[in-house]
Amino acid sequence: MRINRFTAGFPNLEVEPDEGQRQVLDAYRRLRPDSITPLPRLAVGAVAAYLAEELPTGPGGVDELENDSRIRSRLTVAMLGSCQTALVVCSGDPGMSARNDITVPGHQLVADAFESIAEGANELGEAGSEGLVHLVSRAAPPVVDGLLRFSGHPERLAHHVVTWYLLTLSLGLSADVIDPDVQQGLAMVLPLRGPHLA
Repeated sequence: MRINRFTAGFPNLEVEPDEGQRQVLDAYRRLRPDSITPLPRLAVGAVAAYLAEELPTGPGGVDELENDSRIRSRLTVAMLGSCQTALVVCSGDPGMSARNDITVPGHQLVADAFESIAEGANELGEAGSEGLVHLVSRAAPPVVDGLLRFSGHPERLAHHVVTWYLLTLSLGLSADVIDPDVQQGLAMVLPLRGPHLA
C-alpha cells in the first residue's frame, strides 16, 4: 500500500491524491457538528500512528528536525493529511458519533466549538482547492513549532497537531482570531493528561 499525505495514519484507506483532495473537500462541505464528536480522538490516533513510524528518533532525531526543513515539511504535510483523513472518515459515517460519544454531556462550550469547526470546514470546502491551501498555510506554522517543541513526546505532538488543525478549521476563510471558547471547548473533549503530556 502506498502511504501519502491523505492516507497517513489509516493503513486500510488507499486514495490517489486527486481523489483524496475531492474526498476531503466533500467531507469539509458536509461536516456537521454531530459528526465531529469522534474526530479529535480519531485524528490523534491517526497522527500518533504516523509518528510511530516516521518521527526521527534517537540521538540525532531532534537535530534532524531542527536542521532539515524538508523533513519538517514532509512530517507537517503528512500529519495534517492524517487529520484530514480522520475528518473524511467521520463525515462519511453518520452513525460514528453515536458509537463514539466523547463529548461532555450538556456542555454548551463543546457544542459551540463543534459548531464553529463545522462552519469553518464548510466554508473551506466551498472554496475548493483554495480552501485547502488556506487551511494548510495557517495550520503549518504551529505544527512545525510543535515538531520542534515536542519531538521527544509523540503523543503530546499528536495532541498539539490535532488541536491546531481543529482550531484552524474553526477559522474558516474569514476569521483571523481563534475564539477562546472554541479552545476551551476543545480542551474539554481532548484534555491533556499525565506528566508525559504536560
